[in-house]
Amino acid sequence: AHARQHRHGPSGWRQGQRVTPPGGGLTSQTLYVRNTGIAALPSGRSSFNPALAALERLRPEVDRTAIDAAVPGAENAPEPLAIIIGTGALARVESKYAHKGYRYTSLDGGVVAQSLSDMGALLGFEAWFSAAFDDAAIRDLLDIPTNAEIPLFVLYLVPAPGGAR
Repeated sequence: AHARQHRHGPSGWRQGQRVTPPGGGLTSQTLYVRNTGIAALPSGRSSFNPALAALERLRPEVDRTAIDAAVPGAENAPEPLAIIIGTGALARVESKYAHKGYRYTSLDGGVVAQSLSDMGALLGFEAWFSAAFDDAAIRDLLDIPTNAEIPLFVLYLVPAPGGAR
């Protein structure tokens, strides 16, 4: 499922619109996905490429126990079909909004997490998510630069009772 809507512009071409656009049009959000049980998504570790509206495979694989260790309470979460980690390009947002950048980046992350939860429910999944985690451990797992990109949330997609897989 694509998280996009399409409309026809004055030229007649279809133009993509994100369901959850980032603040300031800065494409400040990145989604990292660890999929183990959703047939429609590539298995393993991927990153969402907004230009292609597609997941791109990443290496190396990240083990669930390593993610759980960085997220308090995650060991009590149901077995996930996928784990989605949302990050924000804080440096990019700060370059435009200065001291408000952290607030906008965090707000964007919350909007994306809620949209993923809502879309998951429409597809027959439940979401368990947390914004309370060890930032440094998540950065290390994802191998992301500490000054440019910050982790915002960790979302576990789990099967809803009687839901899809």
